[in-house]
Amino acid sequence: MKRIGEFLGLSLAVIVWVATMTAASEPVTVKMVYWPGPESDAMQKVVDWYNENVTPSSGVKVEMVLFGREGFFEREATLLAAGSSEVDMIFTTSYIIHEHAPYLENLYPYFANPELRGEGTPDILIPTVKESFVVDGELKGLVMDASINLLLYRKDLVEQLLTNPEWREMYRRIAVRELGRELLPKHPEDWTWDDFMATALFFSKSQNPDSPTTYGTALQAKAMWPNGKIWSSVLRSCGGSWLDEQGTPAFNSASARRAMDIYVSLVEKGATSPACITYEYMEPNEAVRTGEAAMILQWGVAYIELTDPERSPLVWDKIGVAPHPAGDVHHTVWLTSMGVGLSKFSQHKEESFKWLSFLATLDAQRMYGQNGGVPGVTEVLNELSAQKPIYGYVADYLDKYAFFEVAGAKTVGVLRIIAQYVSAACALQMNAETALANIQREVAELLSQ
Repeated sequence: MKRIGEFLGLSLAVIVWVATMTAASEPVTVKMVYWPGPESDAMQKVVDWYNENVTPSSGVKVEMVLFGREGFFEREATLLAAGSSEVDMIFTTSYIIHEHAPYLENLYPYFANPELRGEGTPDILIPTVKESFVVDGELKGLVMDASINLLLYRKDLVEQLLTNPEWREMYRRIAVRELGRELLPKHPEDWTWDDFMATALFFSKSQNPDSPTTYGTALQAKAMWPNGKIWSSVLRSCGGSWLDEQGTPAFNSASARRAMDIYVSLVEKGATSPACITYEYMEPNEAVRTGEAAMILQWGVAYIELTDPERSPLVWDKIGVAPHPAGDVHHTVWLTSMGVGLSKFSQHKEESFKWLSFLATLDAQRMYGQNGGVPGVTEVLNELSAQKPIYGYVADYLDKYAFFEVAGAKTVGVLRIIAQYVSAACALQMNAETALANIQREVAELLSQ
């Protein structure tokens, strides 16, 4: 009986030891909230690869959590405000990171710790891209996606404009009549806003009855805050900005008047549909896809849709890319960065950072790009451009022309005000001067709160 007892005791000890070792070898699961759509589709591929190939050595397993698009940021805000440890990492963007910043870890000390960072470094990112997630000198997240707006145009029509003598003469006459300037067609990469205006007028039947398109362009002028980014890019190229050096709203400048006049003139002269006040992302694409418009100021992801033979059979091989035209300063493209921040309330910060450190490697950024994301890494973008030409343009424009505006935690509020009054001006409900005066007043009030 004694031997049996000893045997049972030994067996129980072995069972406890095995159970303990098994528990110890189980990976720690960290949860990351992500925006549903193409970005999460691309990220899921990276998550799956990591869990299969890296988890056994890192001891960290990643679970991606998707909130619905409607109320997405509100739900994240609720979690953060409550100090919840339900998730470890959250999806953030350059226009909302100032709101998230008080709840996010500064990643610089983590990357400075050689025991944690692995091979990853945020320095692989294009400087403007990385800086879009820096708040008060602290790195509050890792950018995974760099979205920019571009000029997308019908290159077949522009080529004919450049080479057809009759078209060139008509273009010159329209420029003199409508803009008071003697202009000749140029390649879009060399356009100023006068060149853009003249081209938009030439390809509008209101100015040129023989135009192959009804309108030269299709403005995004719905009173919807993301549209404020595109107008802000026009403002910046004209030498303006939201705020002056003292942090005071600067929408009463000559640059802002020029930017607003461009939009209003396109409407008044029939170079864009009056329905543009209902346009957001999809409608301009449809205008180009159906041959209604010759060019649009649009987000880069639209290039993939418009060059797809199945979705855009009439124009898929006719789409060209250029930066926004240059104003008094230079060409511009607005940068919207998207990525991941580490919650201060996470109970698995070091484990979460192992994953973030992996995301900050060329391999992870490359994998993300191969599956539909737009990584802000020059080397990766140039590699991917062989299969997807748009990546080459993005790499070039991010390096040369990218910018973003912020007003701290009130950035989205400023964009809402801009979009509201740009839309009202394009609806011809008020003149450009009144619209800008309203933006100036309401932004000042917002920032004073």
